[in-house]
Amino acid sequence: MGGTGSGRPRADGRGLTETYYSLDVDQLRKAGVLVPGSNRVWSWSFGGKQVAAVCLSFEQNRLNLSYSIQIGDGPWKPLSETVGVVWLNCTYGGNRPYLICPAKVDGVDCDRRVRKLYLRSGLFRCRGCHRLAYACQSEVRWERALRRANKIRQQLGGKPGLQQPLADPPKGMWQETYDRHWTRIMRAEIQACEALSGTARFRR
Repeated sequence: MGGTGSGRPRADGRGLTETYYSLDVDQLRKAGVLVPGSNRVWSWSFGGKQVAAVCLSFEQNRLNLSYSIQIGDGPWKPLSETVGVVWLNCTYGGNRPYLICPAKVDGVDCDRRVRKLYLRSGLFRCRGCHRLAYACQSEVRWERALRRANKIRQQLGGKPGLQQPLADPPKGMWQETYDRHWTRIMRAEIQACEALSGTARFRR
């Protein structure tokens, strides 16, 4: 495991989820990790170069982690941990896996069912135990409006950005649906532009 980093803090001192390595249960399932007997190395890359890795092995309802960490210029420290996995039935059939946060808070197990565990200070824990916030929680209103618009642009197959042309309707999409998405984009981008000029009024 590479250096854990400190993450980019918010004004209230909380770190941001986007700046930490994480284990995403949906990605693990898709990659075939959550199959009894599986063993593999899970890694993270930046700029095409591997920057961190953890060895994963899965038994029945248990994900075993094995890795080494280095904080600052200190020595490398080997760590191992077991994370519980539960499968819950979905309303319309099938099931979904969840990771169980292995943290202990004042001697009490956290046991939260979560989709992601984040690596901070050498430990994989849930967002609540690590006191992490989502980047969108730090956005001012014009940033939030622009993010909404960009998200819809990308869902339609286009590129984010005010100067980018809007993508043509995806195959199979009704024109009425496309027009509704177009209206949402325009409203959000107008809000963002007005906010930047200091003249916007927003309603929740």
